[in-house]
Amino acid sequence: MEIMRYSKVAVFSLLIIQCGVAQQLELESELELEYREWTSVLGTKIDAEVISADHTEVILKTRNKKILKLHPGKLSQEDQNFLKEKFPPSPLAEKIIGKRLSVQAADWPVTALFQFELDGKVKLGSLKRDKVIQEKDGLTYKIDGLIAKVFDNDKIHSLLKFASVDPESGTRMTFGPEKSPLSGTILSIVPAFSFNEVYDKKDEEPVLIEKGSVNINTLEKRDGIYYEPGAFTSFSGKVYRLSTNGKKAEEVTLKYGQREGLQRNWYFNGQQQSKGLWKNGKKDGAMWEWHENDQKKSEMIFKRDQLISKKEWDDEGVLIEE
Repeated sequence: MEIMRYSKVAVFSLLIIQCGVAQQLELESELELEYREWTSVLGTKIDAEVISADHTEVILKTRNKKILKLHPGKLSQEDQNFLKEKFPPSPLAEKIIGKRLSVQAADWPVTALFQFELDGKVKLGSLKRDKVIQEKDGLTYKIDGLIAKVFDNDKIHSLLKFASVDPESGTRMTFGPEKSPLSGTILSIVPAFSFNEVYDKKDEEPVLIEKGSVNINTLEKRDGIYYEPGAFTSFSGKVYRLSTNGKKAEEVTLKYGQREGLQRNWYFNGQQQSKGLWKNGKKDGAMWEWHENDQKKSEMIFKRDQLISKKEWDDEGVLIEE
């Protein structure tokens, strides 16, 4: 009996040891799977596990416990795709990284430019007489929720606050210093290109009718408000108007039947004629006009349909009124 008791204890102990070894091997196997080979854009390779990652920084730990911090853009495309699956980027980051945003300030005639580069840097500037004026170089960014923070080294240079994770032309936002931000309207979001160029000459934006837009001539106008025919509620959505030659002559968004956001107009030949900002059916913000020879004709500022300031040029570019 005594021998059997000791035998059972030995077998039980052996089972515990075997289970412990199996668990240890399983744990080591799981830990082993966390390591993978990473390749830089230069072709160098290293075995490491990823600790954390976002659109600005990847933290890796090598087998000898060394911590590496680098921008995801310094890794191969395959590694970047792996990180996107393991650490999905925020919707706003997906929307604006690698893009250039043109934003019209609401209270003065300037178009601000923000270009979010893939390498984590951001370029800021403005359009002045169809030329790009770049601000301080070497700035970086980090996207947090609906805010894009612009850094000058470790200090916050400015903040861009979006109304949604899916910004588009015609939507409002704020930008500038945290204590004195400017409000503005997004004019366009396009793929990033040479920052000193006004537009990407390889891919000029065509004048197209956006899918889902409605011809404004098909709507009914009652007391200054647009409705779908026979409808009791006002119309909201993007609308356009065509010239007799079939080219687009006007494009704007209606909100509760009134003009809202950016309105653009074109001459009969397709040349841009004007663009300006509206709010609650009234001109509110900056407005530009061009002569048919593409010379700027005027710059105006409105506040609730009231003209606040105006500059005007002749068709040769000579200032005639300020």
